[in-house]
Amino acid sequence: MNEKFKIFDNLLSQQDEDFIEDFFMNEKLPWIYHKSTVIGKKNQSQDFSWFSHKFITSNEVISEHTKFILSIFKKYRIENLNFHKTYNMRANLLTHRKLIRVNHQTPLHKDQPYPHWVMNYYVNDSEGKTDLNGITKVSPKKGRILVFDGSIEHRAFLPIRRDRCIINFNFLKY
Repeated sequence: MNEKFKIFDNLLSQQDEDFIEDFFMNEKLPWIYHKSTVIGKKNQSQDFSWFSHKFITSNEVISEHTKFILSIFKKYRIENLNFHKTYNMRANLLTHRKLIRVNHQTPLHKDQPYPHWVMNYYVNDSEGKTDLNGITKVSPKKGRILVFDGSIEHRAFLPIRRDRCIINFNFLKY
């Protein structure tokens, strides 16, 4: 992949998209609460709480659901990404904030300090665009896949009406 980012729509079957949405959005997965999106950030008052479910951390399988969820994505070819070599994988859930003003966002960050690719799979339709530090803003759309160079700082805008759920994958570049 030579570009800094690519967007894929309708790559997964409708059946797989519906299954993933149901699995992640209907109380079938245990979630962990986090006070802020950027770990170790000193000024957390400017950050927002969220939930995650870790599947793979530093190439180690953490969740009993990992093999099953990965099996769905392994059926599809996504340019230069090898799901057998997923280094980190987690689901992120930002709950909607009805009383918040438009354009509130998480801090800019990079997922990992080493060279990697990021793939975000959008589980459901929502607000809360992904901002690739001024390069582009991607709207969450059920089944949409965003792949980008992990050296790009990025952030999420907060959803106002519907929860925002993504599956975040990190692949080593080497």
